[in-house]
Amino acid sequence: MNPTLSRYSRHELSAEVGVSGQNKLRSARVLRVGAGGLGLPVISYLAAVGIGTIRIVDYERVDITNLQRQMIHTESSIGELITVNAANYVSRLSSAVQANLYSERLSEVSGIETMRNYDIVIDGSDNFSTRYLVSDACAAALLFVLVKNR
Repeated sequence: MNPTLSRYSRHELSAEVGVSGQNKLRSARVLRVGAGGLGLPVISYLAAVGIGTIRIVDYERVDITNLQRQMIHTESSIGELITVNAANYVSRLSSAVQANLYSERLSEVSGIETMRNYDIVIDGSDNFSTRYLVSDACAAALLFVLVKNR
């Protein structure tokens, strides 16, 4: 392989992304709520395209009953925090991506604090109370940014 080519050379050579687009992806900060069956494919693709920072939010542990849909987990990871296992997967996929973990259930206060410093929040939670909390926290974080930047 040509040593001058980077992992993202194909992105950088494409007219749609280019070097500046890849630099934007590299500097992006994405928060992903939910790292189970809905979250893991998104986390995989975010890491693969070179998103600079991914915050993984989930409080559950790997369970044998979820292995059929949570493809990065194995029987040897049963009982581990989903966030820890997902972060290990991200680091194996791309050393350039930083995975930050939040391994607790979100609350009104922690949700706003957790989301404040991220460019994009992607909700993949599996219950309505968390979905509403994420929506409310995003609205509150946006309001905070708007007031702060006045």
